[in-house]
Amino acid sequence: MSRYLMSSQCIFDVIKRRNLTAELWLESADSRVIYADDICISAVTPMTIRWQLEQALTAARAKPEAAVHPVPVIRDFIDQASRLFEDFARDDRIIAMDHRIAARWGDLLDMRITY
Repeated sequence: MSRYLMSSQCIFDVIKRRNLTAELWLESADSRVIYADDICISAVTPMTIRWQLEQALTAARAKPEAAVHPVPVIRDFIDQASRLFEDFARDDRIIAMDHRIAARWGDLLDMRITY
């Protein structure tokens, strides 16, 4: 059973590749005897991050001058996120959600989440 559940914000910090605290913690986990199997994410995390990145990409394309990050940087974030989520999925380190959790997150995000 995993001992650490990384939040969506931590995953955002990791995919930005800017030496933020979460990225540094993850990279040095082995030295603290924390192994990949000890670290997991919620099934909600990939969905929310992908949704937020797609929203940022759409906004950056519509108004490049007002974007926080340019389109190529957002595309890089999407690629980084996809690779990270593939690693978590391959190692079975994504904690599933049930219908109740999906409905609640759908309400919070104002979107329909298919369970």
